[in-house]
Amino acid sequence: MSLLPGPIYGVDHLNNVVAGGHAPIPANSIVTSSNVQSLSGLDPTTYLNDAAAAIGQQPGYLFWGPYGAISYLVDPAGTFR
Repeated sequence: MSLLPGPIYGVDHLNNVVAGGHAPIPANSIVTSSNVQSLSGLDPTTYLNDAAAAIGQQPGYLFWGPYGAISYLVDPAGTFR
């Protein structure tokens, strides 16, 4: 039994989120807003939207955090009442 809702994805789950004809992102690569285009062939916004789709989420679920790392809201506003 998992304490987390939904599936758990492996560390390299998003490696195939790349532009058509582009090689997969190398294993254990750190993807940031600064290097995502060179690693994936996708602009930063398209990469986030495609990555969100790869984990079953809507566009806008993921965003670039203050240090350029992929981020998401763990407890969105309104979760607790």
